[in-house]
Amino acid sequence: NPDSWGDLMLCGHTHGGEIQVPMLGPVYTREGGLFPERQGHFVYGRCDVAGRPLIVSSGLDNRNLFRINNQPEMVIVDINKF
Repeated sequence: NPDSWGDLMLCGHTHGGEIQVPMLGPVYTREGGLFPERQGHFVYGRCDVAGRPLIVSSGLDNRNLFRINNQPEMVIVDINKF
């Protein structure tokens, strides 16, 4: 529920969809099924939800997963509030 989010949400459970097809995006996630972004699931990248930023990382884990066009990553978020 976006109304209960804070000012920023960070997550990375879907591993970016494991398989990314150029121009189609992530092919499958367990939670979202086939082409999860087309069904409104947040799979990877920076999105704005209810006017707040959501950052979804593809993560670093590579055990028991294969990745195609989806490199492991570590995201560094620098937050400065004056």
